[in-house]
Amino acid sequence: MALTLSKRIIKRKRQTATIFCVYPSYETPRTLAQANTSRVMNQNQIHILEPNGVRRSRPIPPQGLTIGRGSENDIVLAYEAVSRAHAQITFEQGYYYVIDFNSANGTFIDNLRLPPHTPTIWWPKQSLRIGGATITLELVQTQRRQPADLDQMETRIGWVPGEAQQPSVQKPQQLALILTVVGVICLCLCAGLAVASYYFMGL
Repeated sequence: MALTLSKRIIKRKRQTATIFCVYPSYETPRTLAQANTSRVMNQNQIHILEPNGVRRSRPIPPQGLTIGRGSENDIVLAYEAVSRAHAQITFEQGYYYVIDFNSANGTFIDNLRLPPHTPTIWWPKQSLRIGGATITLELVQTQRRQPADLDQMETRIGWVPGEAQQPSVQKPQQLALILTVVGVICLCLCAGLAVASYYFMGL
């Protein structure tokens, strides 16, 4: 009975161009996009190599992970070089980002120290270093294609996830150039008409 009711809901929703997944009665229906995003993200994980040689792995939940010395963090690194609330891993618009919480000893992606409270994109081939621990990212299904050369990729330090990017300035410049050319042509035509009128009036 619950399954039949779910099908009726789907039929009604299709009239408004919204399609829902069929779930058992104990689950709340979610859109297909939300279900697919959750399934893909749950496959991704991080691998942690601690200074004492201990290795461990953990899947990345949709809400991200917090890293620090305090027990309230999702990943606890109990080392003096790690701050109580050290950093956070987030997922926005198909990319993973690392945010440093103004830690005392810093957060590093490869050899780059991250500025505090600034989301910085993190690629799978890069090493995240926190207090002597090395963390790597593994994407079972890649959301975004990684640049072949990380040195040539677009700098995204300081770009807030979810924030619209600034529009390109090339189109306004091209429009201004076109308007300038049109203005010059109009002036030439007006001058030509004025000369022609004076000439014919003199005749």
